Amino acid sequence: MTFKRIYQKITNTFGYNSKQVAADTSMTQKNEKRKTVDFQGAIDIVTIEGVFQLLYFTSLTGKLILLNPPDKATFHFVKGQLTWGSLHTNQKQLGQRLLDSELITEEQLNECLTIHINENNKKRLGEILLKKGFLQSDLLHHSLKEQARDAFFSVLNWKSGTFAFISNFTSEEDEVSISERIDHLLLEGVVQIDKNSEGITTALSDESTFNYFKVEHSEQ
Repeated sequence: MTFKRIYQKITNTFGYNSKQVAADTSMTQKNEKRKTVDFQGAIDIVTIEGVFQLLYFTSLTGKLILLNPPDKATFHFVKGQLTWGSLHTNQKQLGQRLLDSELITEEQLNECLTIHINENNKKRLGEILLKKGFLQSDLLHHSLKEQARDAFFSVLNWKSGTFAFISNFTSEEDEVSISERIDHLLLEGVVQIDKNSEGITTALSDESTFNYFKVEHSEQ
């Protein structure tokens, strides 16, 4: 499906058009934060790929929330580029990623998590690790990038659920942000999905062949 058809589909379904995009863009200069949902819908009607493409081609800034119970994912965008992302369930969180990569120790992680909790989650774990000198900024950036990419590729497999976009939403997470082009990520995601499909097909084919020879052998 082309971007034009995707854009028309979203416009017809949710009433989101270029005038609203322009209005939201100008509003960025007036409001630092905005927490009202600008458009939302069902993933089985407008695909996740379509939503990502809309945000990319219209260069929107804001927060995208995806729900597919029990899973939830959140992505932040700045001018259409992915700057932060996380899958809140069934994904290895930042602290565990850093621990598994032996970039920090368990004692360092526990110390920073304690501060994180005592500050009522106002300070991000990554920020605390940096201020404590437990982690270098480039290593944090790499881990956040991998977290966002994993979440992105994971939600591409969702065929149901809902999405909601809040324009001009700013967050502390964006202070340590990545910068990923959606078109490149989508292309990479399609390749991964194709490879996974080929793997499943090969496995099924091998199983069928095994069963065939098993039956042939038993009949002899």
